[in-house]
Amino acid sequence: MRKNKLLSATAVFLLIGSLALSACSSSSAGSADSPGSAAASEASEAETVSIAGTVEAGTSTAAAESAATETAAETASAESTDGTEAETETASGETGTETASAESSWGEALQNMLMPMDALMMCAVEEEKNYDPADPEFFWGALFRELGNHSDASSLITTNENWELQVPRQVAQEFATGLFADYSDLLAVPDSLSSIIRYDESWDAYILSPGDRGLSAAEILSASETEDGGYDVTARLYDVTDSSDICVYLFHLVPNAYADGITDPLFLYSVESMSPQS
Repeated sequence: MRKNKLLSATAVFLLIGSLALSACSSSSAGSADSPGSAAASEASEAETVSIAGTVEAGTSTAAAESAATETAAETASAESTDGTEAETETASGETGTETASAESSWGEALQNMLMPMDALMMCAVEEEKNYDPADPEFFWGALFRELGNHSDASSLITTNENWELQVPRQVAQEFATGLFADYSDLLAVPDSLSSIIRYDESWDAYILSPGDRGLSAAEILSASETEDGGYDVTARLYDVTDSSDICVYLFHLVPNAYADGITDPLFLYSVESMSPQS
């Protein structure tokens, strides 16, 4: 009987101890689940999220700045490249101009004189005439060919409704000064050429019928300065189909006596003489 009571007391002790232990565990669990703890935990998590967001935002900003920097660098590079290409093209254009200038070794003044020399050679060959500024047929035969074949040299030469060339008197006079060094004024148009050349008083202009030069062209072969300030020039008229000579002439050019009185003169020289070369 005493033994049973002892066991019973022991059991009660163990039961009390178990309850106490359970209460402690419960208290610890309650402490962990308390509102303060939860708030702290949530604050910690929020702070973590905030930090993470800040890091991500910083990373995004840095990435954006990096991308902007790269874009600016690419733009600058493109602009630099474009500038370089533009400079290259400009340099190329200048080189092309220099090359073209080098190819025209006779200079603009002599190249312009090829127009009257071309007309004089054509007239001499086709009309079988010698150089003679006093001969109305030779005078107008050469001037007709010069104006007709090189009408694009003057913006004042126009075409009428009949496809005829309308040449103001002043333009005809200027072209004549290139043909003849002893020119003083335009001669009267001879009757033999009245079908292709006529004077229109209302326009103060000469009306020229359209012509066709055929398959010929002219070029300068050589040129040398002379003591009188002019040039001795050898030129030829040739067949463009095979480049064979039609005729070759030696021309003596002298300074154009009328050039100073003309605004932007086309011909700085005048032909004084021409002689055929074998």
